[in-house]
Amino acid sequence: MIVISLGVVLIKKTKKPMWYRTEEFELNDGEILVYRSTKSGKFWSVRIWVKEEQKYYVKGLGTKDKEKSIELSKEHYKDIHSKLRTGEQVFDKTVEELVELYLKNRKHVSVRVMLVGENLELQKDGTGR
Repeated sequence: MIVISLGVVLIKKTKKPMWYRTEEFELNDGEILVYRSTKSGKFWSVRIWVKEEQKYYVKGLGTKDKEKSIELSKEHYKDIHSKLRTGEQVFDKTVEELVELYLKNRKHVSVRVMLVGENLELQKDGTGR
């Protein structure tokens, strides 16, 4: 990009993205995106939007074969929706979510954790062994 200001020519470099998709196609009416990128090279990856958790599921498929990538992508899609049907989470909780859950629940049950040798004991209501 060239900018001319008061007779002085300034040349600004435009930043290139760190990586970008080089090849892509969709499955299941756009619910599944299968792609190759500058980051993954010749290997295929999959991206699936998980509406219930408001996040993208992204996974490298570990294959260079397009047909195999289609098969694996559909398996990931089925696994995700199977988890959602049974009430399981697709993604692990973040540290922030775990802390929030802990702070919310510690009001209800007082739990102390003691490390005795290599054994871990939980004590309720602050009482002794």
